[in-house]
Amino acid sequence: MKKNDESEISEKKAIEAQLKVIEKSILELNKKKVKIPDDLRRMKIELTLKLSKFDDAKDAVNLLASGIDSNRQKSKKITSQIEKSSNNTNSKNSKSKIDPDELISIILSSEDYQYFKEVSFKKQRNEAKAGEILSENAGKLTSMHLKEIFKLVDEPYTSKIDKRRWFGSLLNAPNTKYILNEEPEKINAWFNYLFNEKVLFENRIDNLCSSKSELCIAGIKQGFITLVLYLIDSSKFSIWFKNQHDSLKYVYPDEMKNFDDIIKKNIGRNYTKFNSYAKRFIRQYNIKDIELDWVLTKVDKILKADAEASEKRGEHNGN
Repeated sequence: MKKNDESEISEKKAIEAQLKVIEKSILELNKKKVKIPDDLRRMKIELTLKLSKFDDAKDAVNLLASGIDSNRQKSKKITSQIEKSSNNTNSKNSKSKIDPDELISIILSSEDYQYFKEVSFKKQRNEAKAGEILSENAGKLTSMHLKEIFKLVDEPYTSKIDKRRWFGSLLNAPNTKYILNEEPEKINAWFNYLFNEKVLFENRIDNLCSSKSELCIAGIKQGFITLVLYLIDSSKFSIWFKNQHDSLKYVYPDEMKNFDDIIKKNIGRNYTKFNSYAKRFIRQYNIKDIELDWVLTKVDKILKADAEASEKRGEHNGN
């Protein structure tokens, strides 16, 4: 075993030990129906954030993939565990107790965020260039253009902690297999329709996602569609993945409680609603459009890491 690996394992074990002590304290306070001190909650979030970084270095679940995972039971379980472990659980109507503002603040002041900012300039440059290719070749796009676009936006970036591709499986086979094998005529018909302002925007999204539409291309759904929109105008559009959606529902639980996630019907209407909350999030937390997918993915990852860590330590046995 290499020294770096030994050091990493040692550091991870130390963090896990600290987290175990804190979670035990939280569990005891919950049993006594005592409100959890803010400092204790903050320490738990910070340690969970640190612990989640170790998973980034492995081939674990890629949270920037297409978001096809629709395991809603797992999402409900995660939310339930966080509610029980993070604050006073007396009230049946209590909201998630890891305060979103506090969580976002910790993420934006974290070491991970600083690493991300180091590559964000290159990411922004690559995305701008990809958008230019789309705009300059409107009506004459080929699979070669698409391959160049995929390469630009999906670069793993040498300074990034996680060396995997940015969007995981989204822009790789089998998801992009069909569009890259399509004739240029259909590729351009697809893009022309997406930007055809004579058709209601929400209808365009619905039709391109519908398997009954002649324009539909297998493997290409809302994740890819909203990525294209984002590349053309990131100030107006946001990328829509399952984990992004879940993170926003966590931040805005009341406003989005009746807002169904990525479903087969009314996809266009749901995207419009999602996008409005995404832009609200950007304004509220004073981040850049280019940072949204990273921040929301980190929120999702921390919540899942928190739930999984709690499970491993048997915290759920005390419920």
